[in-house]
Amino acid sequence: MGRRSVVVLGVLSGVFSVVTAVAVNVATGGTLPEPVAWPVVGGLAAAAVALAVWQQRVPGEARTTVSELPAGTGLTGREGDLERLSKLIKGGHRVIAVVGPPGVGKSALAVRVAHEHRSRYPDGQLFAVLRGADADPVRPESVLERFDRTLNTGTPNATGTDHSATLDELAARWRARLAGRRMIIVLDDARDAAQVRPLLPGDTATVVLITSRRMLHDLPGVAQHTLGALTDDDARRLLREAAARDSENTTTPADDGTNTLVTLCGGLPLALSIVAARLRARPAWTPADLAARLADERHRLTELRLGDLAVRASFATSYADQPAPDREVFRRAGSHPGRTFTTAAAAALADQSEATVAAALERLVDAHLVESPAPGLFRLHDLLRLFATEKLTAPEHRECLGRLLTWMTAHPGPDERENVIAAVHQGVALGLHEPVWDLVMATLPLLRRASDHADQLTLWTAAAEAAKALGDDERRVRALQRVSWGYDRAGRAEPALAAADEAVALAGHIDDPHGLAAAVSVRGARSGSCAGSPRRKLPCGGPSISTSAWERTTTPTRFASCSGSSATSPAAPGRRSAGYAR
Repeated sequence: MGRRSVVVLGVLSGVFSVVTAVAVNVATGGTLPEPVAWPVVGGLAAAAVALAVWQQRVPGEARTTVSELPAGTGLTGREGDLERLSKLIKGGHRVIAVVGPPGVGKSALAVRVAHEHRSRYPDGQLFAVLRGADADPVRPESVLERFDRTLNTGTPNATGTDHSATLDELAARWRARLAGRRMIIVLDDARDAAQVRPLLPGDTATVVLITSRRMLHDLPGVAQHTLGALTDDDARRLLREAAARDSENTTTPADDGTNTLVTLCGGLPLALSIVAARLRARPAWTPADLAARLADERHRLTELRLGDLAVRASFATSYADQPAPDREVFRRAGSHPGRTFTTAAAAALADQSEATVAAALERLVDAHLVESPAPGLFRLHDLLRLFATEKLTAPEHRECLGRLLTWMTAHPGPDERENVIAAVHQGVALGLHEPVWDLVMATLPLLRRASDHADQLTLWTAAAEAAKALGDDERRVRALQRVSWGYDRAGRAEPALAAADEAVALAGHIDDPHGLAAAVSVRGARSGSCAGSPRRKLPCGGPSISTSAWERTTTPTRFASCSGSSATSPAAPGRRSAGYAR
């Protein structure tokens, strides 16, 4: 309490005592001296009122109304998020955190909410960027000193702040200054609860909106709202609105390339805004032109850059903020080729224990670099997955995938088919041909349903590529037989015949009678009509083979297939002809 307030209260107390004494005297039958008594009492009362009014007009205690909110930017979609945050404010929550991955639009949403509710908080709005994702975040002392100057003079650049005060003293003074005020405070890009805690008010008249890339579990009384990627519809709408060059040039969802751009950006507002700005700055480009540039995963993050906006840079600040062990788990587990992965698979990729990896993944989830759609299940946003893979050296990437392929082979499961298919494709690309073959052989026996033939075809095709790279013609013949069978089941006659022809030619070339018999059987079943004669050239247009090789195919199935029967075809999954024990 200031010195002036003490003086005023003392005078008011004295006046009140005199007036009370007079009132009591009159009430008990006493009399006041005439003729000045009543005018004196009235004058004292008037003086008391005047002093009270004067106290409220003391310049040092006048409240300065400030408005520091940045201009609200266009916000596409987010209707559900806006409604949720409004309900939190109207429901009495006074500390609200909007948390989410980098580039998802947390700041724009918080500023929009603050603008929508500013009329309910007439004492002003304060805004501070805390740079929590930077290597050198803003100290809470600096924010408190600036806020104190702003409330004193209406400008953050005024002088007069006591720089000798400790953080606790500054926080206490701040809480006292906010007492009874109705304000909105936006704290953007907070690093953690420790940075924010001293900035919180002590009463419930002020609302604080916080944005952060981390979950703020240890912040007292906080209501957290997690912000995710935009839906496809909202992403298309954002792209249309932001990329419109004029009233007649807007991209519709049916336009070529628009849906592809939405998919490649993964609903991330930062990426979509960059794409839209690039289209707007290049009137001759179509969405399909830019989609073609983004299609190559190796260069996608490089393309998602415009001026000081860059998806890679936004990710890099969050990545650098993690401890070294967590960065290692992020880049290794994040390179998983599938959509989701388990803790055990991540441990195989990281070459660490499950317990260690599980703890690191939980911290990465809190940092919004990894998502957890279900207990023990994890995934990365597509662009974060590319970023994680970028952080791997080529040898490290190959070693990680090799460990994953080995782990998958030892733990086959029908529910992992999508991950297996993604892993074998990447394994072939990275030259891990033997582990790819082993994984295909471990997985195929689990795919026995009629509806599995498409996945069987995919896996056998990868196995054929792996066998070719290994120079193992026997395994390649076997794989080609199954590839032909798979195409036939899919109703694709031409590739079915092509694979069968290749199997026959290869089996004849390596002088393998058992493989040749099986290949001829498959070729006959695919052709649908054969002459049934052991001539040097297959009557259905197959490749030439040596007479000696043909004569050694003593199995009766070589002619059965020419009549159109496929009952003895070795192409059926799970069957294995002699000579193919591997």
